[in-house]
Amino acid sequence: MLLRVRRALAAALLVAGLAACGGGGAEESAGAAVFDNHCVQCHGAGGRGSLGPELMTVLARYGWTGADDGTLEAALAEVRTVVLRGLRRSGRAPMPAFEGRLTEAELDALMDHLVAIRTTAG
Repeated sequence: MLLRVRRALAAALLVAGLAACGGGGAEESAGAAVFDNHCVQCHGAGGRGSLGPELMTVLARYGWTGADDGTLEAALAEVRTVVLRGLRRSGRAPMPAFEGRLTEAELDALMDHLVAIRTTAG
């Protein structure tokens, strides 16, 4: 059951992410605003890294091959889980959990933004 929910969510994120790549606009602005309000402090301007890791290649680190082969939706689902639950790794600053702090719309917008900065980054 959980796997089906995650797949449906990932598919929805893929569609939203690809739409954001196509034209930017309000969706990207909303995602940039979420990023600026909650992420930039650790991940730096444009997701280039600071206290936290850079995010321009975060989707690749979570398995996106760069192709339209289903790996993007899986990577987005994993990143979304990290955003919601947080992450603690030895020797690194902890990623705080944002569950209950971001709305579904804000999470969707943030995922769109991560796709957009990955698409337009170096």
